[in-house]
Amino acid sequence: KPSGLSTVIWPNSATTPSFGSAWAQFDILFSPEWRRTLGLNYKNRLFGYINVNVFVPKGTGIGTCLDYASDIADIFRGQVFSGINCLDAEVVQVTTPDLEAEGSPDEWFQCNVSCKFYYDEMEDIS
Repeated sequence: KPSGLSTVIWPNSATTPSFGSAWAQFDILFSPEWRRTLGLNYKNRLFGYINVNVFVPKGTGIGTCLDYASDIADIFRGQVFSGINCLDAEVVQVTTPDLEAEGSPDEWFQCNVSCKFYYDEMEDIS
């Protein structure tokens, strides 16, 4: 986790962020519809997205949020973790000081990181 982020909240976690500190929320999305079969060797390639929502207190500045998001994108971009192949990671600005994204709490400014990934699985045909 980049220095300065007080908390990383993982899926199905009861953790709550510290008020007044930057934090991030991690999620993985994948779907069987994104499955591709590769050749006759019973290998399937599955695709998905790693999404990280970055929150900083309002008044901190867009640059701070984007800096954290950029640091997080660099962690994933082009890397392989336990067979998970990360592709391009992009930073998406979600809110601006005068435009509030639906679902974003009033006291936070938010930007997101989205990283497409794939992994291969072998089917057991025995």
